[in-house]
Amino acid sequence: MRETHGNMMDTERRIQEAQQKMAETHAEIMTAQKNIQENLADINEKIKLLEQKDEMLEARRGKDVIAFRAHKVADKSVADNQVFVFTKVVLNEGNGYSSTNGYFTAPISGIYFFNSQLCGMENRYIAYAIVSQGDTRSSGLFMPYKLGTCTSFSGAVRMRIGERAWVTINSNGSPSSDLIYEDSREWNYFSGFLIR
Repeated sequence: MRETHGNMMDTERRIQEAQQKMAETHAEIMTAQKNIQENLADINEKIKLLEQKDEMLEARRGKDVIAFRAHKVADKSVADNQVFVFTKVVLNEGNGYSSTNGYFTAPISGIYFFNSQLCGMENRYIAYAIVSQGDTRSSGLFMPYKLGTCTSFSGAVRMRIGERAWVTINSNGSPSSDLIYEDSREWNYFSGFLIR
């Protein structure tokens, strides 16, 4: 009987120890579960912040893209220092270029790169320029050696919002109606884009 009683006491002690270990394990599991839930809440909060930043970047992405390209001169008989108007607009992201008056108006402040090509009549000098706010930013003198020979010119310009840029020529005494040539292969154009 003593032996049986001793075995029962030993078994009861082991059961109590097992119950104690189970209670400790249960507490550890509950703590781990709480930590996991807190970490998940933190991760979900960070995901929401990243999604908001992504939406903001996506909304901004289209607004910072400023680029245009237009060709086909409205009037080949331009007077000295008259703005060339290029009527066929093939690109106008940011709506900065006007095919009505030939001006590019900066929708946002920044550094812009402009490029233009003019094609001339044979043996007629053309003094060309890209102008911004009345200041010449790129210029040169060109005399086509044959009909339809073209020259291109470019320049980078720092502009504030609302400032304008355009292409113009000086005929250097030649009749202005005899200066510019254009056909289906030789295009006169004006293009530009925001660098930053």
